[in-house]
Amino acid sequence: MSFPHDNEARLDIEDTYDYETLEKISNEGCNSGLCSKHNLYAETLPFFDKHEDEIVSEVAEILGFKTLVDIFKGAEANLDRYRNDVVWIFIEMVACTIVREKEEKEEELVKVLMKEEEE
Repeated sequence: MSFPHDNEARLDIEDTYDYETLEKISNEGCNSGLCSKHNLYAETLPFFDKHEDEIVSEVAEILGFKTLVDIFKGAEANLDRYRNDVVWIFIEMVACTIVREKEEKEEELVKVLMKEEEE
């Protein structure tokens, strides 16, 4: 799935982390400390503020608006904690999407190569 908008937030994540790190993030999550450039509020809050529209709309579209409400409740209405948590979820979503896209490309390549061998 491609992200709507200008994809600026997604592109920032792609530019910040290499594929191996994104793969680990997709498996272990941001809470594991793998998001070295988005680990502290001083890093996540400016990222959220810069990309709020894209982040919120993507989380709502993929996980549902109720998820955003649940995150806010889980943060006990602490806006900084909410923004941090939403950024982490967004990064995890981007990581999962990138890993899935790469796997799909590899599967397609295998199919093409197998078809060529049959001919």
